Amino acid sequence: MAIGLVGIGLAGCATGVRTMPTEVLRYHLGAPIARGSVSVVPLTAGPASLEFRSYAAAVEGQLLKQGYSLPAAGARADYAATVNFTRTSQEGPPTRSPFSIGLGGGSFGGGRNGGGVGLGGGVNIPVGGGGRTAIVVSELAVTIKRTADQSPIWEGRAQTGADVRSADAQTDASAGKLARALFTGFPRRVGAHYHGEMTISITSAFDGGNIRVGQIDGDTVDLAIVQDRDSEFLQWFYFRVAGVAGRTRTYRIINAGQSAFPDGWPGYKVRVSTDRKAWRMIPTRYVDGVLEFDWTGTSDLVWFAYFAPYTMEMHADLIARIAARPGVTHRELGLSLDGQPIDCLTIGTGPKPVWLYGRQHPGETMAEWFMEGALERLTDVDDPTTAALLAKATFHCVPNMNPDGSRRGHLRTNAAGVNLNREWATPSAERSPEVLCVRDAMDATGMVFSIDVHGDEAIPANFFAGFEGIPNWTDAQGQAFYDYSHRLAAHTPDFQVGLGYPKSAPGRANLTMSTNQVANRFGAVAMTLEMPFKDHDANPDTEFGWSPDRSKQLAHACLETLADVIDTL
Repeated sequence: MAIGLVGIGLAGCATGVRTMPTEVLRYHLGAPIARGSVSVVPLTAGPASLEFRSYAAAVEGQLLKQGYSLPAAGARADYAATVNFTRTSQEGPPTRSPFSIGLGGGSFGGGRNGGGVGLGGGVNIPVGGGGRTAIVVSELAVTIKRTADQSPIWEGRAQTGADVRSADAQTDASAGKLARALFTGFPRRVGAHYHGEMTISITSAFDGGNIRVGQIDGDTVDLAIVQDRDSEFLQWFYFRVAGVAGRTRTYRIINAGQSAFPDGWPGYKVRVSTDRKAWRMIPTRYVDGVLEFDWTGTSDLVWFAYFAPYTMEMHADLIARIAARPGVTHRELGLSLDGQPIDCLTIGTGPKPVWLYGRQHPGETMAEWFMEGALERLTDVDDPTTAALLAKATFHCVPNMNPDGSRRGHLRTNAAGVNLNREWATPSAERSPEVLCVRDAMDATGMVFSIDVHGDEAIPANFFAGFEGIPNWTDAQGQAFYDYSHRLAAHTPDFQVGLGYPKSAPGRANLTMSTNQVANRFGAVAMTLEMPFKDHDANPDTEFGWSPDRSKQLAHACLETLADVIDTL
């Protein structure tokens, strides 16, 4: 099945009466669609209204242009095009302010949480602007089915808005506009991208990608981050732009102010790459809820991301590479909701169980870069520090606890929209099998030490969050955590203990979070490592900021510091 999403931006007139963008969502079976006779019918039976006749005529006209024909008198059509439409009024944006409508989709049959093309609307309004006005939001949905067996072959939905004062707000005008947008390029797969006459192409239709195209006005490109499925979280973005050579454009993420952590944008710099290997920072502006950056193309292709991506293909390569090394045992602890494996790599022969696990929040890709660094160091057979550590401890390493969110381009949740780091008290096979299988494996091995690896959007530093406030807290356990933290800060300039999260009061720790749960459950010296999306300001890198290589080096420092204290645990 093919899915397409395209944003078509239309300019507003100079009088301040706005014409809004049209956005389209399409599904088809991915194979050529044969033409034939077609009848346009309403979604529900009953007398046809005047409005339906306007929409039906617009759809019929577009289908005839695509090579379909009307059935002969009394004959049954080969296809039925079912038409549904809605027209609603809502308070619009201030005059001369941007307007965008967001879409989301299912499929013909459903999927895990139901099906059919889904569509929702929203307004992104910057600070400022004139008085508000009424907006007429018009929506057109069309499903083409084979008459013989009622099987769907194509489905699409379009939505637009118009100032109530404009001609585009009239039924005939909106019907024609939506039908033209819906059937432009029918039925080709346009993908989760925009391709315009200016030869610029924007796509996030790949492993870990996330962006939606709003409109392109000259050299200004308006974009929006897509929410995690079935949740309100959004912040991760990763997309490619083609056709950029020799031209400067401004890219604007217009819903950045609606993100999960808007305080993370001031001081942040977008990562850019022309080879998907080196990810450099570029100047970035955050004004009135909009994240902006400029790029002058030195080559035809460029990729932009919130942080250097770590895709599921990269994860598969990591697992294959490390599992083949001497002394490594691979286990599949379970499956995610989408059926992806939860991989665990076990290394060492010592009696003390240590757990390292990362990427409960999939958009925090620095976590898997850290895990890669840890695994490379633990499998370095020529390293005497590692050899001594592995004689005293056995390491259980889960590089990616949220493969579904990683592949889907989520910030914080799994395929069901669940934040895995709020599931550790009562994980379930229905909501959080990823946590359930890992916690069960921990119960089987026990634990003396653990690091849960994350990224923080706002704080420009590396730091630990501990387990203060757990019911089973002991001073000895807490002192061991503080001692490890201070030793690490003394060992590397890329760690500090001054900045971090507030500590929980006695008895008030949230046991749904992994570090609190395992510290309380096992009496372990447990911690959450937070690495920045920005930079570690105590030891800055003006070109790369906090980076994949520095994440890996911090993992080495953590292991070296653990080697100094392992006998005390």
